[in-house]
Amino acid sequence: MVSKGRVNPMPMADHQEADTRICPHVEDALQNGATITMVRTVDSDIVLILVGIFFQLKMHYPHFQLWVGHEDYCPVKFPERIPSIV
Repeated sequence: MVSKGRVNPMPMADHQEADTRICPHVEDALQNGATITMVRTVDSDIVLILVGIFFQLKMHYPHFQLWVGHEDYCPVKFPERIPSIV
């Protein structure tokens, strides 16, 4: 986890799996003023977990942008909303 301007260390989390440990890091960055978060991963489980928490975080941090880079692909920005299928 790389965070610019961080003064105090983040409290320890009790998450066992690395998959779920990323969520507290993202939320901590937002609580400390970050508006853009970039997560790079080779694990597709992490991408799915981020999809699951994205809109919950978006409610609390409306200006939040989440970018995800998976393996060798270019980073992709999560959408502001899910388009409806007609």
